[in-house]
Amino acid sequence: MIAIVAALLMTASAAPSPDEREEKVGDWTMISITDPITDEGRMVAVIRGEGGTLGIKCDAPGRDSVYIHWISDDYFGGDFQRRKMTVRFDQDAPFDDRWAYETDNAIQTWDREAMSFARRIVTAQRVVLRGLDFRGASQTGIWTLRPEDTRIAVERVFETCRAGAL
Repeated sequence: MIAIVAALLMTASAAPSPDEREEKVGDWTMISITDPITDEGRMVAVIRGEGGTLGIKCDAPGRDSVYIHWISDDYFGGDFQRRKMTVRFDQDAPFDDRWAYETDNAIQTWDREAMSFARRIVTAQRVVLRGLDFRGASQTGIWTLRPEDTRIAVERVFETCRAGAL
């Protein structure tokens, strides 16, 4: 599953298929995907930063279906293990969260935490994530954001994914 999610997020740099539409919202790349069998829509919003690509997306529409995905430039390791991820928005105090790690991916799929992250990122000018790889070495991702663009991108994901109110 992680390989599929990574491939989906990385489609931002490849030509979209007939069932995908790609557009830019500031620094965010929006990928709209229509299932050819069900005609259900999905949306992926990705932004490139220092240390990797950050994605906000859903795999299937539904309430609380949105999750957060960091594809690191380096190798995290792990077998979908939940480990500590330190999160910081702007100059707020950092806080610890638990994300699932595998290969070069870190994912926050827990409904409450993922939704809280999505709601907070829309007003942030900067988000920093720090996790430890399988050797205990620190990896940091930093994204500089324009809140007006981020709000549009995240709202589109929530709307397309029918994920409830932002």
